[in-house]
Amino acid sequence: MTPAPETGDLIISSYNDPLTPIVICMVPLGVTAAVVLVFIKEKPPPPPSNTTF
Repeated sequence: MTPAPETGDLIISSYNDPLTPIVICMVPLGVTAAVVLVFIKEKPPPPPSNTTF
């Protein structure tokens, strides 16, 4: 018993339709994050302290 071809299209569209606005909103956020990360300077870690507990 195989499902009708329309069933596959229905399942694909039921996932595609809600995800499209999410992806459209996340693309500018990802680009903005990438641009911000370019300008962040890397700092070396502090030297280890020689204190013992």
